[in-house]
Amino acid sequence: MVAVLYFLVAVFCLILGHSIRVKRWNSVLPGRDDTARSIQFMSLSLGYVVNFFVPLRLGEIVRAGVFSYLGRQSFALSFASVFFERVFDLLVWGAILIWFNSAANVEFNLTESLLVVIGVFLFFTLCSLIGTNKGIKKTLNSITAIFNDEISYSLRHFFWCLNEVYTCFRRNLISYIVNSALMWAAYLLSYNLIARCTGASASMLIYSLFDSPFSSTFRALQNTYSAQAFTVMIMFFLSPVLFIFAYYFIKNRYSFEPGKVLRWFEFNNDTVPNKRDLFSTEEQYKMFLIRNFRNDVDLISEFYKKGMGNDVILYRIFHGGSDALTALISCNNNMYVRKFASQLGSNKLQAQKKWLCEYSNELVLANVASDKKLEHGYIYDMPYSHTSIDFYEFIHSSSFETSWGYLVEVLNSIKSFHARKSSGLAEDLMIETYISTKMVDNFNTIKTLSSIFFDNTQVVINGRHIDLDAISSWINDPARNADFNFRETSVIHGDLTIENIIIDKKHDNGWFIIDPNIGNFFESPLLDYAKLMQSLHLGYESLNRSINCHVENDEITVSIFRSSQYAAIYEKYTQWIIDNFGQDYLKEVLLHEIIHYTRLVPYKFRKDKATGNAFTACMLLLINEYMELENIS
Repeated sequence: MVAVLYFLVAVFCLILGHSIRVKRWNSVLPGRDDTARSIQFMSLSLGYVVNFFVPLRLGEIVRAGVFSYLGRQSFALSFASVFFERVFDLLVWGAILIWFNSAANVEFNLTESLLVVIGVFLFFTLCSLIGTNKGIKKTLNSITAIFNDEISYSLRHFFWCLNEVYTCFRRNLISYIVNSALMWAAYLLSYNLIARCTGASASMLIYSLFDSPFSSTFRALQNTYSAQAFTVMIMFFLSPVLFIFAYYFIKNRYSFEPGKVLRWFEFNNDTVPNKRDLFSTEEQYKMFLIRNFRNDVDLISEFYKKGMGNDVILYRIFHGGSDALTALISCNNNMYVRKFASQLGSNKLQAQKKWLCEYSNELVLANVASDKKLEHGYIYDMPYSHTSIDFYEFIHSSSFETSWGYLVEVLNSIKSFHARKSSGLAEDLMIETYISTKMVDNFNTIKTLSSIFFDNTQVVINGRHIDLDAISSWINDPARNADFNFRETSVIHGDLTIENIIIDKKHDNGWFIIDPNIGNFFESPLLDYAKLMQSLHLGYESLNRSINCHVENDEITVSIFRSSQYAAIYEKYTQWIIDNFGQDYLKEVLLHEIIHYTRLVPYKFRKDKATGNAFTACMLLLINEYMELENIS
């Protein structure tokens, strides 16, 4: 009877130890873990049984696999959390061995146990540095790059998960240590009780469980104890699995769930999200890992670190060409278009948000839902409508008449806005400074960046012979300010490209405008019209998506994929400008378009030299076309 009581209490303590272990496990799992605790208990119990029957602790892989499959978690995260747990336990076990053996035998050789402890501490150090240390990330990236793409991704994912698990461990350190102590107390009591029940040696049992990885506990006990004692031990080790199956039976048969017990298991790690859950697609997450382990330093990498936050899911990063990034996100079950700038562009982005709010009653502009200053950056969010589409996509999916109808509405609205906000004429000094800083200085910078063009006096681009000396003389002509006759200034949008017009049929006006560019030196209404010209003339939005520059036999070919829809709207647009302002006004709009390109190209070179060369070719074609127009007139 006493033996039966020992057995039952031993089983209770073993199940209690498993339960505490599940709670401890939760404290190193990043993110909100909504997985049923019974799945964690089952995976732990099955792994425990496999470890009993099979050597090399293969049960831990089974545990991670079962939890991954039934709990719908990534295997990398499951295995990283299990691996981390076992390494921590190895540290504890190594420390205990050092203390126990050195206390019992002063001549005990500490080398093996010390190596275990030192190895575990080095492992913890590695986990802590994976997310921040450039040298560690570079080394891990070199290791993962040896393999094919799928294996490389899996390894990067595992390494990143180790860092997340370590971060959870560090933040929940007290809870983790307390639960570890309680878990070990329950296990040790359980093993001592089953030893008393069977007459086995408790120390031998514990040793077979924790200090003999190359032989199974099953084999060690089978060769040592009687068949009766051995059978009792098998029932003991199987009891957690039998318990969880009994729980599932009662739950499914009688819909019984112990609420208080389940609440005890709850552990919310929202402050340490699972990074994979913050990306809507696996491809987005793969790109994050690649950029992170390559130590890329750019606006997208800054957005990953500062602009997403723990409550944001990233769906898409949009094309852009400024110091700010635009992304489609969800936050608190709402969809937003988020604008983000690091320290370099935060002041400009704050001014942009202020402009949108200030003129929301004057123009049809995007609403700003919220904004936030970051330590070295700034974000603001605009509500996203599932029925909205940028004008570039709309033009290429709708009839010409419908697209032109919307553009005329935008143009008339902008024209009226300029008239209401007129602020007088620009002085000669402003025009001269505008030309010298925005056109001349930028052009001379481009000459130093693009040797494939400016190492020659002439170049052939897309079959057109371009006289570079003549263009350089034209740009640097001190009398160039005489070409600027329309000097009225006003409040302007400053970046009125096709993509900054959003079509939304559910909106009151059917459209709205986003992303103003604040701080233009010369606030001329022609800058807005020139931005639309920049879009339509060479198909800027298509250039941004796919552009390349190819040199062969001293001839340069740049890919310009302006669609037939753009070409048709371009013709209508130029006629609209002539009808509303006159031929000379159109010519000056084209001059401002050239300045937009001279401002744009150096930025393209900062992004990528090949792209910078391609846009240089476009700029030269536009200048050559303007000079021919000037000669004709």
